Amino acid sequence: MAQSITINGEVFDSVGVKYKGNSTYTPNQVKNPFNIELDTYKEQDYEGYSDIKLSNVSKDPSFLREVLSYQVLQQYMDAPLSNYANVYVNGTLIGLYSNSESGSKKFVQSRFYSKNNAFFKCNPPAGAGPGTTSLPNLVNLGQDSSAYYAAYELKSDAGWAELIDLCDTLANHTTAIEKILDVDRAIWMLAFDNVIVNLDSYIGGFAQNYYLYRDDHGRFLPVVWDLNESFGRFSSTGNGNLSSTAAKQQMNHLMHANDANWPRVQKLLSVPMYKRMYLAHFKTILLENFDNNSYYDMGLAL
Repeated sequence: MAQSITINGEVFDSVGVKYKGNSTYTPNQVKNPFNIELDTYKEQDYEGYSDIKLSNVSKDPSFLREVLSYQVLQQYMDAPLSNYANVYVNGTLIGLYSNSESGSKKFVQSRFYSKNNAFFKCNPPAGAGPGTTSLPNLVNLGQDSSAYYAAYELKSDAGWAELIDLCDTLANHTTAIEKILDVDRAIWMLAFDNVIVNLDSYIGGFAQNYYLYRDDHGRFLPVVWDLNESFGRFSSTGNGNLSSTAAKQQMNHLMHANDANWPRVQKLLSVPMYKRMYLAHFKTILLENFDNNSYYDMGLAL
């Protein structure tokens, strides 16, 4: 617990503070990433926000990847807000951090108008790294919910049966997938991750870093999360590493389209209409952000 923290001059006492980051936290470094929870011990918030996720930008000397990527993504689907913060500890400036909105129940309430339905953070609870075999890739593992525990983190009171239903529908009843998944939103997510070579994501080696929330209409809505290794910082595709800038620039725009280990890609792109939607979304992101160089202008502004 922190005795107090100050945000833009406003003081909050009794605040939950801990380090975060599976690969960006190091015990002996000064600038570590933080997770600040204003409401751990008492009800309080800053302009409606109670969870503050501060990234130490350790893998990005440009300081642009995360904030810029969210600005691109927000044009096409609901996504966390992201900006910058100067962080002081005990009066000493530690440095500039990127500050991204938490994928919390407050987030889904503000975007999807409910918060008590099935909700998953699609990251292995123990963290992903070399040798990880339990992945949140939506592969159908059968009807025993315990088979999914190591790959997904349940953020709601219940929901395992609904996640299993999603995986089963994707695998065996793809023609009914629109009843349980917001397909258009899912396709925007796949196109975005591929365009900006964001491989620390569903399309990459660990098939992680996204949320799934089931709305009041019964459809799971994907939310992208953790973009600090976008624009080619992460190299694992799950079928090898893209070890050069040229390899990342030339990455297959239909990567995993025939791979059963990535069923959200394989099953959706096997439907001709969904594949056309994917290619259209891919082209839209390219034309509206990269062909016209607007991403560069956004980067200069940041």
